[in-house]
Amino acid sequence: MKRLMLILFVFLSVQAQAQQDTLLKVLGWGLAGLSENVIDGGTKKYGFEYYSVGGCVIPWELQDSVKKHNDSIYAILTQRHGPNWQERFQEDVENLYLHKDEIKALVLREPLVKGARTVLYLEYEPASDKDSCKVRVLGYDKGEWKLFYTYHVNHKKKKTALLAESTTPEGKAKNRRAEFEKTGK
Repeated sequence: MKRLMLILFVFLSVQAQAQQDTLLKVLGWGLAGLSENVIDGGTKKYGFEYYSVGGCVIPWELQDSVKKHNDSIYAILTQRHGPNWQERFQEDVENLYLHKDEIKALVLREPLVKGARTVLYLEYEPASDKDSCKVRVLGYDKGEWKLFYTYHVNHKKKKTALLAESTTPEGKAKNRRAEFEKTGK
């Protein structure tokens, strides 16, 4: 019996973790009011993503279904982040949007980004303080978007710090060249 309870507990724990790791979908329709790369970063911080179910006009029945679905998602998000999470989310996104241009300029001055030979897309995620954010630099490589770099940016102090470097086309070439120099292969 104890073994069965242990197995059940482990199964439920793994299932709960998998459920928590999955981004929740908040449904909407029409055009977004702010820049997508700012909103997407903000939603990731809070564990959800926006999913459009239609254009500017949708049937009333669909609006009702969207409201019911979103109410259940908002209840989960309230449980995770507290009762005023929506105000904090809105504040985070608006703050990022206000400083987006200066944050972008700081990241684009970074040597790794400045030398990139591909189309870049920046995704912004709020940090714990209002003067900072995490910026993911994605590039288009071989027909798909790939994460190249992740920076911590403090726009007030005008400072950037490289948090992570993914394997980029340029990085792969450098690694191959270094390997060749070591092994001759």
